[in-house]
Amino acid sequence: MEQPKKPIGKQLLIFVVTFGLAFFGTKYVLPSILPKQTHQEKMMRTQIDEFNKKFPMEIEPGVRAENIEFIDVRTVQYNMTLMEIDKNSPKVLVESLKKLAMSNTQKYYNENPTMKAFRDNKITVRYFVMDADGKQLFQFDINNSK
Repeated sequence: MEQPKKPIGKQLLIFVVTFGLAFFGTKYVLPSILPKQTHQEKMMRTQIDEFNKKFPMEIEPGVRAENIEFIDVRTVQYNMTLMEIDKNSPKVLVESLKKLAMSNTQKYYNENPTMKAFRDNKITVRYFVMDADGKQLFQFDINNSK
């Protein structure tokens, strides 16, 4: 037994109305709801994209920079791997490495001329540090307040 065919005109009308609503929503409604990117945000994203073309890279023996992420207009995240540390590494070693990393990166942030734009714009640098297996070891933030 054959099922009755729906009139093509009705299907076409439903398609046109649905397409029209979807187009109107994406063209006019969504842009008014979503926040617009600022000039600073566009510049930061562009610079991060350029830096990420160079990653991953070993920045010193046993430390690999994986990439940089744009978190928001005031925060960027550096993802790092300690290649000689794994789940069997002593906790005291991991804690010592964290303290050393926090101290060195804060000093670099405060004193290095290449970080001037970060300081002037009050940008926080978050360090997300993983072990050789890709598991999070620790995370910390560096900014003007320290």
